[in-house]
Amino acid sequence: MGSTTSATEAVNIIFTNKQKYLNMKLIADGGSTSAKWALIYDRGTTLRFSSPGVNPAVMSVDEITRRLLPALAEAMENATEPIESVVYYGAGCLPGAPTRAMTQALCEITRTARIEVASDMLGACRALLGERAGVAAILGTGSNSALYNGDTIVANTSSGGYILGDEMSGAWLGRRLASDYLKGLLPESLRAAVEAKGLNNAEIIRRVYRPDLAAGEMAPNRFLASLAPIYSDFRNDDWIERTLREGARLFIERNLLAYKTHLNGNVAEVGFVGSVAVAFEDVLAECLKLYGFMLGAVSPDALTPLLRRLG
Repeated sequence: MGSTTSATEAVNIIFTNKQKYLNMKLIADGGSTSAKWALIYDRGTTLRFSSPGVNPAVMSVDEITRRLLPALAEAMENATEPIESVVYYGAGCLPGAPTRAMTQALCEITRTARIEVASDMLGACRALLGERAGVAAILGTGSNSALYNGDTIVANTSSGGYILGDEMSGAWLGRRLASDYLKGLLPESLRAAVEAKGLNNAEIIRRVYRPDLAAGEMAPNRFLASLAPIYSDFRNDDWIERTLREGARLFIERNLLAYKTHLNGNVAEVGFVGSVAVAFEDVLAECLKLYGFMLGAVSPDALTPLLRRLG
């Protein structure tokens, strides 16, 4: 499509003579970087696919539509039933304007009015706990958590983002690694691993404080999170083990302990979604036990357990 074609016009072009798209079900687990989708049709047949991520807290309806349209249109070419409803759990889906923007964009793309937009945190709660009470947490690029009563979120500690919080997230782990690299506190093997990524002191400072976003460089939080795989590569390193346990303890102390006042002395199950949780499940289980919590389900994303619950 030409650069002057609006997102709404693009939708009209693609959906001309496509009335078969009016009864499918779509469910999504959406992040700012990428989103995972499931198209449910033909009495339960499921097609899973990915799209670029969106964040309605910082993007317009037209930006969201343009970003999602190619992947959704291609996926729906495989469908045999019309779209019936859409459920989207996503980053930045805050009450008010962001949720309205996301709803409008999905309505324009899918041509259905039956759309539910909710936070990625509520999606994680429903995925991990279903109708049971407990605590759900996200450990991916960022981190977040919530206390859930089996129906809705009843308490949520602010994540603070990668500058003010996000303990034990990929961004937090990367920040600790980068900081100790800059200060000369890393063992030589870890310094070499950082430098193998083409980084040095000056480049780390530039990528964190002056990234060239227009040229496609990652935002600072994503850049820092891109260093997190080094933790998996060097699990036997003492610095790595100490830092992982520091991150887990900080996440619990600064996020989960606030929920104790709601638990009346009961031991809460804490479930996790996200790549960091999967990679370091053993550390989380050990540290949770120290603070009177119990590790629950752990999944790389919310979509897989959500689909399982749909049966």
